[in-house]
Amino acid sequence: MFRHRIALPAIIVLASACSTSQKTETAPIAPETKAVAKAEDVSYVTDVKFAKGSDAISTAARADLDRLLANAAAAGKIDGIKVLTWGDAEYPADAQKELPRAQRELVNKRNRAMKDYIKAKTNNVSIDTYSMAERPGAMAKLFNTSDARLKKSLERAGMPDTTTARTNANASKSTVMLVMDKD
Repeated sequence: MFRHRIALPAIIVLASACSTSQKTETAPIAPETKAVAKAEDVSYVTDVKFAKGSDAISTAARADLDRLLANAAAAGKIDGIKVLTWGDAEYPADAQKELPRAQRELVNKRNRAMKDYIKAKTNNVSIDTYSMAERPGAMAKLFNTSDARLKKSLERAGMPDTTTARTNANASKSTVMLVMDKD
């Protein structure tokens, strides 16, 4: 009987610790994102998870973005910010070229929300947004635009697409990369 009195509180403590640690609204950084961040010489990166169908930035995600921006600002001058945003589906496969219109519109809303939030927290920093709901067009590839280069780097690093078995790896998220001034 004495053993049961000790074991029960220990089980309750362990169960509550497990349940609270699972609740998060920032996504772990995907391996392909880490590879591209390293290639782009980006020191500060985070992934923000969105609720399905939503463009609202959660309180936890806002706090994560605030920490990222503060840490980067303490280390030096932020030269630019890149925001890569997915819809509720993975990057379109090569044959698909783009996701359905509703997904592209959702990405645009999420990009706008992210840009507005980050802009309110920074001073005169260039913020470039990228839609991961469509592949770069022929002209972007021809002129090797930053959109085409970034997406190609992610593909080479193994980013899943709509034909990949690894699903929901990037769906419903934004990746934020801070480019620091080298001077």
